Amino acid sequence: MTTLVAAVNTPRLVALGLSRELEGSGYSVVPVDDPRGWATSHHEAAMFVAVRNPSDVDLLINLISDLPTMVVVALLDPISEDQIQLCLGAGARGCVSMDWSSGDLALVLEVGLRGMTIMPATIARRLAATKIDGAYARGLTKTQRAWLRDLASGTTVHALATQVGFSERVMYRRLSQVYRKMGCATRTEALVRASACGMLDLPVAVADHSLTR
Repeated sequence: MTTLVAAVNTPRLVALGLSRELEGSGYSVVPVDDPRGWATSHHEAAMFVAVRNPSDVDLLINLISDLPTMVVVALLDPISEDQIQLCLGAGARGCVSMDWSSGDLALVLEVGLRGMTIMPATIARRLAATKIDGAYARGLTKTQRAWLRDLASGTTVHALATQVGFSERVMYRRLSQVYRKMGCATRTEALVRASACGMLDLPVAVADHSLTR
């Protein structure tokens, strides 16, 4: 079975290169000019969004906000630790570079589609270096800890909202309150910290990718 991957804000030749790299891994990359329209008929797909300047980060944030169930991966040029942390903080499921091998590109997509985030080990270590103690766990209710476990296992915010009877907007607000209570700014940071505190049954995936391939 072939999984479709949209290439957004990406030159046609770059999209073609991605398609050739990934065709042997079960992914078909197609250039898309209307990502929101495309997403309405491709719910189980993924999306590469090229990020080269600050306005591209705004595009990434807006797409993730508008398409909360879509697996969005940032395509960075150039790629750096700061750019990766910025895009993960914006909600990207992963970050890649065109210089990465087809296996690495496919790995980020596969992990994202399984509901996890993959990040360079250097960033994971930086997050883990933050002081962690039981206060984070004690500060959360049983329900809030259950929300984090659901998110870590791949449950979407939309599905979680439906499950608990909130609107999606209210669910996002409630989750943001949980992240702030944990001293975190983003979902990825909160899940990494929750995992380190032993609150999660599932770990956040970490890969030791070089940033200079």
